Amino acid sequence: MRVVFVTTGLGIGGAERQLLLLAELLINRNHDVLIFVLSQTSETLEVSHRLDNRVLFLGGGSKWLTVKGLWRAFQYVRRTQVDVIQGWMYGGNLLAFLLKILMPTKLLFLGVRASNMDRDRYGLQIWLNGVASNFAKATIVNSVSGAKFLSEKWRSKPNVIVVPNGIDTKYFQRDDKGGLKLRHSLGFGQNEVVVLYPARLDPMKNHPLVVQVAKHMCDVRFLFVGRGTDKMELPDNAIGLGVRHDMPAIYSAANVSLSLSNYGEGFPNIIAESMACGCPVIANKSGDAEAILGGNGVLLDHVSTETVATAISSINKWDSRTIAKGIRHIETNFRLDLLCQRYLNIYKGR
Repeated sequence: MRVVFVTTGLGIGGAERQLLLLAELLINRNHDVLIFVLSQTSETLEVSHRLDNRVLFLGGGSKWLTVKGLWRAFQYVRRTQVDVIQGWMYGGNLLAFLLKILMPTKLLFLGVRASNMDRDRYGLQIWLNGVASNFAKATIVNSVSGAKFLSEKWRSKPNVIVVPNGIDTKYFQRDDKGGLKLRHSLGFGQNEVVVLYPARLDPMKNHPLVVQVAKHMCDVRFLFVGRGTDKMELPDNAIGLGVRHDMPAIYSAANVSLSLSNYGEGFPNIIAESMACGCPVIANKSGDAEAILGGNGVLLDHVSTETVATAISSINKWDSRTIAKGIRHIETNFRLDLLCQRYLNIYKGR
């Protein structure tokens, strides 16, 4: 099968990493894959090399589609026997839709990776994706919450299919040695409680609340990881590390991981990744958090400085059996082979 993915970027975000994982899984099963992407950055160039140059840049170095880029995409799809055009995220879906208009016989799938997005920031894109969905075989979302959100926002009733994200449990697993080494390098004591907040700096991610919790719990250490967190103004008991590429060690260094986004989450990867690494999770009801936890963590009905602080204080009550149960839950329900097979079944109409 020949699959073309269309996306606006290939950065380090959860949605982009899922695309990369899926592409590699399909390639390993001897399917032909190409990714059309707008922005040509150092990150996308690295991904291109990782995929043996199966990435075609359409933006000419910019973040906007160029006529030349569109023509290259059109020529590739027209010349080759492409079976599936798969859009990825709102911007990628619109580019995929444009290719579908130019070549009506091609099979189009849209891909939505979020739910409950801010209307002021994303309203037009959401509406345009609703129009495009009428021309797609199906819209694949990674969460039940995302499916419900689209059914409320789109006037039409397109075919929406839920495929949860996949977690690479061979990579995301407990790393006690790496965790202890990281604690030492950051000056964290062996018996100090370390709270992790792994989220890029963005209004949707609710960093101000976690900062307030850190100020409220002066005897607890807080660790912020993600793009922009190294530029944050933080209290003395908190550290911002920015982008990191040693997440298993970071999860293993923490006593608890938080997932507290204001809106926009579909499948919060950090919940599943934390659990796979044996790090307990406290989460709010954003996206499909409850289903991902599967009863193996703390789910907050109401989020405030006090409720989060109280939940953090309860971590000593969590035993190793609960943590092990959480690891098995992730390994059973969110394996990579399930992710790949679910997409192939959809593409083949099963």
